[in-house]
Amino acid sequence: MRLSVNLAAWIYCLGLGFGLGSLWLQAAWPFVVFQASMAIALLVLTTQRKQLVARIIPNPLLVLPFLGALIAILQIAVSGSIGNWETRQAAFEWTSYGVAAFLSNQFLQDARLRREIVFWFAVVAVALAIVSVSLNFANPGLAWGIFETGFRDQVFGPFLYHSKFANFLELGLGAAFWSAAMNSSRRWIALAMAAVMVAAIVASASRGGAIVAGIEVAVLLWLFLKAQSDDSDRWFLSLAFLSAILMALCLFGTEALSNRFRSEDLAQDARFAIQLSNLAMAKDYFWLGSGLGTWHLLYPAYARFDIGVVVNQAHNDWIQWLIEGGLPMMAVTISILVSACLAARKEWWGLGFVFVWLHGLLDYPMQQNPAFCALQIAFWGAALASFNHTTTKRSMDRSDLPVD
Repeated sequence: MRLSVNLAAWIYCLGLGFGLGSLWLQAAWPFVVFQASMAIALLVLTTQRKQLVARIIPNPLLVLPFLGALIAILQIAVSGSIGNWETRQAAFEWTSYGVAAFLSNQFLQDARLRREIVFWFAVVAVALAIVSVSLNFANPGLAWGIFETGFRDQVFGPFLYHSKFANFLELGLGAAFWSAAMNSSRRWIALAMAAVMVAAIVASASRGGAIVAGIEVAVLLWLFLKAQSDDSDRWFLSLAFLSAILMALCLFGTEALSNRFRSEDLAQDARFAIQLSNLAMAKDYFWLGSGLGTWHLLYPAYARFDIGVVVNQAHNDWIQWLIEGGLPMMAVTISILVSACLAARKEWWGLGFVFVWLHGLLDYPMQQNPAFCALQIAFWGAALASFNHTTTKRSMDRSDLPVD
């Protein structure tokens, strides 16, 4: 059983890593590779199905992403979608998100292992931040500094959109602060990683990312300092963290973000006009939705202006879910967010997911890049494992999985 779980975990992680690393490819096959990795991981686990069933820790909340897929299937079945192909694709994607959440939840039932993986996720996040910002300066517009994307700038590693890069680092911030609070031997490196991530978000010139990250850092820093027993330590750690942010900002720069705030009139931002169209669409499709994945098909009939480019997302995940999936989809997504908040009360590294989804009020972290969406839901699934306080014989203990 140990070898099977070990192998399944590596296959799953490598598949997810490949999916994230290839986000710049505007094609379906990288996500299909990730889907295949999850299928293979499940197949490997079923080779020891008797032992696996005995070890599974059930959590009814894990059904929520599958309900998203079920909504899409029902929309097609009752001819309630204006685009069956897009809704069918959404059903596949939400099914994949559900599998990702289940696998993460089961692999990370052990609290010690979960703490270790959270730390290494923060390491990966800060490494990607440093590489991505550096490559954006050296070879702007190129994915990984090598591959043509058609963009002139603001391409960060595999992320073609700076807000998606900021969303990824918002996940990493929660992991870094939690690691600093939970392990005194890693406190300084974890705080330094958090400071670098903040500077990378600023360097990305994502206005929404900077605003959300600022609020997130304030909350996470308060939780981190609250975990410290000595008042003098709190002041010292606060000053040290703020100093680290200032040094990182000096290294990465703030000019791009400040230029965006100065040069672009927020009152004239096209996203506000899009929201007026969104409200009209939501009024007409409030109950059952237009079909998951169909916002871009519906929008032209409600557009109030033409800026000469294709508007393919609502720039607000929550109203897009309402338009596409109606009240049933809103119930699913709100339940996911609420459960993440409850899980964060036990292990607050999960607040990274919460802030990414709150960022969805300004942008679209859960649209367009299925592999990145799968990472977010996998993050949520892992956070739900914190509801299981004790490591039992049924859970997959630390020796079952690689911690490298």
